[in-house]
Formats: sequence, structure tokens, C-alpha cells
Amino acid sequence: VELGYILSEPLKMALCSEQDIKCEGMLQKKGGMRWQKRYFILCQSGTKPAQLTYFKDEKTHLSDTARATLVLTSDTKVDLLLGRPHAFQVILKGRALKVASETHENRDRWIKCLRDCISIVVSQTMVHVCILIHLSYLPRHTLSFLALIGLLTQSINC
Repeated sequence: VELGYILSEPLKMALCSEQDIKCEGMLQKKGGMRWQKRYFILCQSGTKPAQLTYFKDEKTHLSDTARATLVLTSDTKVDLLLGRPHAFQVILKGRALKVASETHENRDRWIKCLRDCISIVVSQTMVHVCILIHLSYLPRHTLSFLALIGLLTQSINC
């Protein structure tokens, strides 16, 4: 199973509280040559990477049995999909999840939510890179002292 894109036997959705749900609803998913309705939930808790999970239908989602889950990373892309009304795709690790909404307003809402969740992952990645860059310029004894007083756990703005 490729990291970031989980497709396997029915999965248990990671714990997701009501407040962590960023977007949910029915979308059509392309599988092979067919488009089938599936129930999607976009969930993000704090600074953790968001998960886009889909279920056979809304009732199945209540039993927590997911068809698949995508863990959105900083290199995830969300683009319009030409050739089908109100469609878009989520591109991750060289694979594309193709989905369509009933309206362009709903499609735009999903795209915005997905991009907002991805931007949180990107900003977290940047904070870690900035900390590493700043720390690489400090002498070793200073790093030991900072670790001792707990300053290394604070964010540094680049």
C-alpha cells in the first residue's frame, strides 16, 4: 500500500469529531469507466494532515467502514477536471481521484476546503524547514542549552 493513498479492504475511519469535519456530502467518483455516487468526508484535526475518506453511501459512513482514505500531503494537488460538468480531481503520489459534484458551487466549495486543508500541511512543513535552517546556524553548545530550557519546541518565523 502506497503511503498517502490507502486503498484496501474496508477501513475504519480515523477518529474524527464533528468539529474536525471540513466538508462532507455525496459526490460522484470515477472508477474505471463508470461514475458512482459515494459519500465523502474531509476531516482535519489541528495541524495533522487532512484525510479525505469515502464510503459507499451516507448510511455506511455511520458504521465507520470506509471504502478508501487519502491522507493529504503537501504535494497533493486539486484541479478542475475537464470533460465532465462540475468535476475536479485530487492528485496524490501520481494517482488521481476523479470526482464530480451536482453543482459548480458545491464543486468550488469542495475545492476550497481541500486546498485550505493542504495549505495547513504546507505551512507546517515550512515551519519545520525554517526551524531546521535557523538551528543549523547555531553552535552545538547553544543547541544543547536551548533544548534544555525547552525553546526548541517553539515555532520560529522565517
